[in-house]
Amino acid sequence: MTVGRIRNRSEHRFLVDLQADLRSGAYRPSPARRKLIPKAGKPGQFRPLGIPTIRDRVVQGAAKILLEPIFEAQFWHVSYGFRPGRNTHGALEYIRRAALPQKRDKDTRRNRLPYPWVIEGDIKGCFDNINHHHLLERMRKRIGDRRVVRLVGLFLKAGVLTEDQFLRTDAGTPQGGII
Repeated sequence: MTVGRIRNRSEHRFLVDLQADLRSGAYRPSPARRKLIPKAGKPGQFRPLGIPTIRDRVVQGAAKILLEPIFEAQFWHVSYGFRPGRNTHGALEYIRRAALPQKRDKDTRRNRLPYPWVIEGDIKGCFDNINHHHLLERMRKRIGDRRVVRLVGLFLKAGVLTEDQFLRTDAGTPQGGII
């Protein structure tokens, strides 16, 4: 189903039906469509992108609105990954400012750098290997509504469609969805 088709029929009806499915517990996410996109600067290497259905995007957007303030409150101010209003440019600016010399000698010259090095890292296949059980356990500690945790679990287990083949997802999260 496309956004245009939903608009032609009735956006209100679409949302009412979706709300009814969510309230009754009948809602089930569809598998995400897997699309391989080339990795920048790495010829022959691809990153799997999971494209959720419009219906699933709407539900994920609503879940994000609900979950984001709860988890946002516990993040450190120096955390920049996948946060609202934060990006790589902000992280680089923070590192640039933190690396400026802070102390001054008696002759008012800057003396020492507060940090002698900067470390950049990447966890290979991080999103592909996230343990569903551990993720949901951490969510249960912060989220009191079991239906919300169950909904996230359904998204994690929805699977992916790749070249008309269904693949189960026992670990990891598809990159490309809203949550």
